[in-house]
Formats: sequence, structure tokens, C-alpha cells
Amino acid sequence: MSSSNSEIRSGRSIPTTRENDLLKIASRMGMVRKGLSDPRLDLRAPSAARPPGARSAHPTREQMSAWRLMSRAHSNNTESQVSLLGVQYSVLLQFAANIQNDVSTQEVVHNHIMKQTSDQKNRYLDIISDTAIEVPEFYVIHPWSMNFKGLVDVLGSYFSSCKLHPEEAYIWIDIFCVNHHNMPLCPTDFSTVGEVIGKCTKTLFVLDEEGKALSQEWIQYQLFQVHHASFPTSSSSGGRRDDRLVVLPTSWDWRAMHFAYDLMEISAEHPQILPSDSEVMSLDEGASQALQMSMAAYGSSADRHHDSVRKLKETMLLGAKRELQRSEKLASVNPQRYFECATAVALLQYLNAELADAEETLHSISVLMDKVNSHLVRSENESKRLYHLSLVFHQKGQLIETMYTLKVLLGSSTSSSTSTWSEVHLQGMSLMVECLCLSKEYTKAELLCRKLIEKRNDWHHQKYDAGAVEDKLLMGNISSAQHLHEEATERCMDALSMAVQISGEDSLLAAKCNQSIAGISLCTSHFKLDPTLYVSKALTTYDRHLGGTHPLLLSCKVLMSKLLIRKNQLAEAESLLSAVLESQLRWYGIEHHDTLEALGLHVDVLRSMGKEEEAATAEKRIIHAGKALLSGRRLDRFKSLSYVSEFLTSREHLLEKAGLHLVRAYSVYKEKLGSDADLTVSTRTQLDDVIQRVRSTGLETLENAQLYGRQDLFKTAETLLNRCWSISKLLHTDANYKGIAESLADALLGQGKAQEAKAVLKAAGLVKKGMTDNMPASYLRWLNKRVAHFMDISAAAASAED
Repeated sequence: MSSSNSEIRSGRSIPTTRENDLLKIASRMGMVRKGLSDPRLDLRAPSAARPPGARSAHPTREQMSAWRLMSRAHSNNTESQVSLLGVQYSVLLQFAANIQNDVSTQEVVHNHIMKQTSDQKNRYLDIISDTAIEVPEFYVIHPWSMNFKGLVDVLGSYFSSCKLHPEEAYIWIDIFCVNHHNMPLCPTDFSTVGEVIGKCTKTLFVLDEEGKALSQEWIQYQLFQVHHASFPTSSSSGGRRDDRLVVLPTSWDWRAMHFAYDLMEISAEHPQILPSDSEVMSLDEGASQALQMSMAAYGSSADRHHDSVRKLKETMLLGAKRELQRSEKLASVNPQRYFECATAVALLQYLNAELADAEETLHSISVLMDKVNSHLVRSENESKRLYHLSLVFHQKGQLIETMYTLKVLLGSSTSSSTSTWSEVHLQGMSLMVECLCLSKEYTKAELLCRKLIEKRNDWHHQKYDAGAVEDKLLMGNISSAQHLHEEATERCMDALSMAVQISGEDSLLAAKCNQSIAGISLCTSHFKLDPTLYVSKALTTYDRHLGGTHPLLLSCKVLMSKLLIRKNQLAEAESLLSAVLESQLRWYGIEHHDTLEALGLHVDVLRSMGKEEEAATAEKRIIHAGKALLSGRRLDRFKSLSYVSEFLTSREHLLEKAGLHLVRAYSVYKEKLGSDADLTVSTRTQLDDVIQRVRSTGLETLENAQLYGRQDLFKTAETLLNRCWSISKLLHTDANYKGIAESLADALLGQGKAQEAKAVLKAAGLVKKGMTDNMPASYLRWLNKRVAHFMDISAAAASAED
């Protein structure tokens, strides 16, 4: 970048006659502030109340010329910390050529950009040649914690897929266009940022591997301005433009982003900036106040922060969908761009728990690639698509579909030399081991896990990494599932030793090992080690690195509560579970399977403490959650549905409600998934079990009613047996249920309901019907009633003689 650095501007050109004319035009438009030595763009609309972030959707050529002139005049102002102009992408490429590979963007700013601009304390854009500066078309949002070369490569891949030459793409990026010597920025500078976003055609949001960008207030402020530019609240600001935002993921492994997406929050009181990044974003210092002011200008509801997060997520998803629609029209010419856009849409749907939609999007990639006959692009990206599809199935709880997709992935060619593909196959093998363990195919799981360890060692040249520790923990989980607790403990201890060697005793990797060791103790009463010690270490590490609301920390607290329950410390366990539920309900909602599992455990603790009313209230919440999941537009959360069914069927006092829920679930699964779907079959099996248990309870109740002559017991027996009979007829229409019908008739006769008992017996074929009962109603209306009566008497007499 030395060639560019040498071309330091010696001064600013004097406006020409044409530029003066444009200044007059801009002044009439209300875009110039009077009384300043250097004209600056007025960030307020000419008419009174255009809110910040509202922009004109379709500026005229004259307006754009004035905007270009005003941008240059604004950039000439030495008091301005933020430039309205951008730079060529080629400048960023040349700059990156002199940067090492393993350097973050934060380090680049402090060690390179600030040093090169230290003499005049100005922006890096101020020392670039004028020929490489222009009004930007692309606004770049990115986290400073990510690898700088990775950022440059992602942008390059996007421009290449759009068929743009590096010198044709003008970008606004904060590392070049903001003065980093004078922080924090003032409110006017943040307004300038909003103005730039509104004028740019596209905003490129680079989403890092762990989703840290979502937790930083400077990035949240920029995304909020994109939302306002896309959905202006003022009619004078132009129509909506939901195609501004383009999401550019940097990683093919989606699971690491899930936590950051779920924990995304806009709040000055509870910032979600991770402790490891608290000193990274110097721009965050002023972004918090600017963000709160922007939200206050666009709403005053009590739940404004939650609503703002929802809007940002909707903006990202809508922008990704619009970009996908645009790329689909040119898929035959540029199939790689279509694949990238579809993958970004599927990622956001996956993170937003729209799993059925994500599955549909991933399937559409394969269909369109076949349609445009793009076998090359498909072969290069098929491994990623299959892995993403398996993640979607796994998150939905569809075990069979997950295993089938992974078999296709692992059976595909692995001869590629690229590291990404090899890592995709390794992660696919790891997920396959988890699925085999869940399906209780332990021998296959252990053999595949050993192969995974061997492949990883070959790939990393026998060097330990985080993946090797994960593999050891998988081996421990396989042993624990087979009740080989000593072997499981030994394997997890080996994993802990490796984790300490790799990243230290206070690392997240070591905390995960400590949590696994403590979890093994729940399966055996002969655990030699103190599980509380290990889970306490994990809790301390998670709290220090991740904060008090991270899902890993919450799962560790649930584990601690289980240990407290085993020690009969119910009050402490109940208090801990209440705190966990408060966080889970806030971040995940009642329908998430982790929330439901914690709520079910909380119910058991409350009943053990004798708090029956509170337990019954919590049980109703679980039942209502099951109803909401079944009535949804798409069946996404199979794990949650399975847990609700398991919770209800495993508790005797909820058997009646379990039957109602399972019948409803069976009908929905049969309609939407088919009779042969795994979930439909398992639900039918659960219903058969419920029928047998309800029948047994009903018969026992009927026996006591007949023995003691109690009408209340007859009524209870009628309810149970009637429910059992109804469910049986729904499941097996051709089966014989005479035994249930006879018992139900006895319960009805015990209450004096002879006619209802006779109807039940007739329906079961236990009473011979008269001729009148067998005749159609239309024929009976025509037939003489006396003749029909005589025929019934004759039939009865003949039956008596027989």
C-alpha cells in the first residue's frame, strides 16, 4: 500500500462554476447548512419531521450530482470524523497484500491504519488518491474481531460473483472512512453514518463464524439504520426497499452462531457484548447512546428492545430473500451466486427456528442446479448443502432423516484437497456418531468415532486440537450410554487433560469436559469423584467467558440442580431452576425443548416439595405449549413435541390429558407427515401404551365401584373406559374391542344408564339388532309403522325360540 500512501493530498480543489451551480441546487434542496466554512450535508429532511434513517428511494440524476459534490465537501471538513465518500475495493485489496494472515481487523486498525495516519490525526481515506474515492455503492458492516484477510476474501467473493471488477466497486468501510484518533464519535457523526447507509444501494453484512457481530452495539446501530432505510416511517421518505441488506456468512458450520443469534439483544442496561470483545470496538463507546436514541425515535412501547431485535432479524431475512430472488433469475448464468444466496437464506431460517422453511430452501438448491445443468457448482458445494440439511433435520429432531443425509454426505467423494471440504466431512462424521448413539447403535457409533479420531489425526498431523477433545468426549458419551461409567469417566478425564494442554484449565474447552464428567455421575451411585466440584468449575468458567445467560451456562445450571435433587436439597434446586427458567423463557420462549425440559424438572421438584398448585400451573404451561406447537403453520420443533408427549405419558395423574394430546398429535402427524413417518409411528406406539394403562386403571376403578357401590367411582370408570374405547377405534378400526365395550356398559349400568349401555353394546356387536335398527331411516318413514312393529315382534319371537 506504499504506492497509495505516497499520494497524500496536498490540498482541496476550488469549486468550479459547475460545482457552484450544483451547490446552489443543493442549497435549494435543503442539503447545505449555512454558516459553516466548509459546506456540509444537512442530515435533516427539508420538511419537518423526517426521522433519522429515512431516505429517498429513487434520487434523480441532479440529486445524485449534488450529493456527490456535498459528499466531497463534507469529507474536506477536518472537523468531520466520518466521511460520506467511500474507496475502491481495489484499495482494500492492495492494503491487505501487506498484512499477515493471522491478524484481526482490530489489530490492523491499531498497528497499521492509526500509525500511518498518526502525523495528521486524520482518516485513512484522507491519504488515498482522489481517483480511488467516490460516492459508495456498498456499505460494509463487519466485526473487528474477525480475521482481516477473511473479511477481504468474503467481500472479494461477493464482488466476483456479481461480476464486478475491484476498481468498479466503491465501498464504505469504517476502518478507512472513520477517524480513529478521536473517539468516541459524536451524535452528528452517527447521523452521518445513517445518511451514508441510506444513500448506498447495498449494505453488506459480514457475519463471522461465532456470530459475535450480532452482540456489538456499533454493528447493531448500523443494522438498525439499514432497517429504517428499508422501511421508512414517513411517506415523504419514499417506499420500502427491503433488498438493501445482503448477509455474507463466513463459515459453513452454523452451530456456533446459534447461541449469539438467540442471545441478540439491544439494551443499554444489559449489553450483550462478550467479555473477550469488550475492549475491541472503540466505536461501541458512542454507539450505545445513538442506538437508544434511534429506537426512542421509532417507538415508545415498553417492549421496545425486544421489538427492535425482531425487526433487525426480519430485515436480515428479508434482505437475504430478496437477494435470492434476484440471483435466481440469473442462476443459469451465475449458479455460484445463487448457491451462496440460498445458503444465506437457509442459515437465517435455521437460526430463526424456521426449520421447515430452511429444509425447503436447501432442497431447492439441488432442484435448480439440476434445472440449469450446473453439475460443476453442485459438485463443489454438495457436501456443504448435505451437511446443512443434516443440521436442520437434527435440530428438528428427525433422527432417521439426519442419519440418511449424513450417510449420503459420508459416502460422497472426499478426494478434494481443500480444507473446508475435509472439515465438512469430519463434522459430518461427528454428528453421525451422535445420531448412532441416540439410536442405541453403540457398536457402530464407537467404530465410527475411532475412525473419526484416526482421520482427524491424519489431517492435523497428530497434533491435538479442539476437535480431538470433542472426539474423546464423544467416546465418553458412548460408554456412558452403555452404562460403562468407569470407562466413560476415564475417557472424559483424558479429554480434560488434552483440553488443559491445548487451551488451559480455565478455557471453555476444559469447562465442557468438566460438565461431561459431572454428568456421568448422574447415571451411577458409585461415582468416586465429587461431581459438584467439576460442575462448579464449569459454571465458573462459563460465567467468566460467556456471561450469565449463555445456553451452555444454563445447561450447566440444570445439571447442578439435578445433583442438588439427588442430594435432596430441593429448595436450592427449585431456586436454581426458577432462575434458569426465567432466562430461557426470555431468550428461547416456552416452545423451545430446553425450556420445556427445565420446566418439566421444575414441576417434579415442586411436587416433591408439596407445592401442588404451582406444579399444576406449570403442567398447564407445558400442555398449552404442546397445543401451540401442533397448531403451528409448519411442524418445526419435533424435539419439543416429543418431550411434551413423553412428559405427559410418564406421569400417571396426567394420563387422561396425555391421551388427548397424543390423539391430537397423531392426527396432525398423520396428515402432515404421513402414516409411515417416524414421529407418527412412535406416537401410535405411545397411544397403544396409554390405552393399556388407562384400561387397567379403568377396570380397577370399576371393580372398586362394584365392590363398594360408589357412584363416583362408576363415573370415573366410565370416563376412563370411554376414552380408552374412543382412542382404540381411532388407531385400529378393524380390531375387536368387545372387552372394553362390556366394561364400559357395566360402568353405565352401575349408574342406571341402561339405554346408553345398550347403545355401546350394539355398537360393539354384542346385541342382536332388530329389523327396525337395520333399516334405512328413509325406508322407515315410508313403511307403515304397525307393519314394522309386527316384523320386530316376529323377529324377537323367532330369536327366543332359537
